[in-house]
Amino acid sequence: MRAQSAIEFLSTYAWAFIIVALFIATITLLVTIKNPQEYSPSSCYITPELLCSQSVFYTNMTASTFGIVFSNNLGTPLYLPNNAFTVYLPYTSYSYTGTCLPSSLPKGGTATCMAKIKNAYSIGVQINPYFKIQYSVCSGKSCQTFNTTGTSSDIVFYSKSIFSNLLLLTSTGTGNVILNGVVYPSNSVVPLINNIKYNIYAQPPNGYTFNSWIPSNAVLGSTALQSTTVYLTQNGSVEAAFTPS
Repeated sequence: MRAQSAIEFLSTYAWAFIIVALFIATITLLVTIKNPQEYSPSSCYITPELLCSQSVFYTNMTASTFGIVFSNNLGTPLYLPNNAFTVYLPYTSYSYTGTCLPSSLPKGGTATCMAKIKNAYSIGVQINPYFKIQYSVCSGKSCQTFNTTGTSSDIVFYSKSIFSNLLLLTSTGTGNVILNGVVYPSNSVVPLINNIKYNIYAQPPNGYTFNSWIPSNAVLGSTALQSTTVYLTQNGSVEAAFTPS
């Protein structure tokens, strides 16, 4: 009798259980996908020698911005001219030019390229831009220019700004801050893609040692480590504090 009662109970309320389960699953799914960045990571490819580590596609509902980050693994410095970055969008006849910084990229250094797109795109859709990077390799007084292409796959998401400026400082005014392999003197301003972690290292001048980082509107992996990471969500600064050794 108890078994029969249990079967009758399950038969009567099975649909209710199913509806509740579907409701919970739907709510969970909506919460999970509210931010496209959380479920559709971007990807990009140039060549192993120019390793593309990040691509982003933002829109502010009137225009858009496309940016990439790549590393120089050629084993020699690169020189990136003005308008070194050209972006092409599928199913359109338009191309858009942009810049890559720093313009002088040492071996092992990382460059950030950005291009403004005059069209707006729907938030959450997938877009697959392809692009061209022009650079020069010099030996003595002789330079040779190259063009290489790349592809990316991105989910469009909303942002008023794709880049923020990071002011790099040292407490002594001397020494350097090395950001993703590129050496910057004190008081340098570097544009970074928001929410992307960059490697940062403090290089003290002769007679000094590293003490700590002093950030302002910048997020550091650690303020106590000489080698750490930094990322921005707005314009900010970071100072390497040195003390006499």
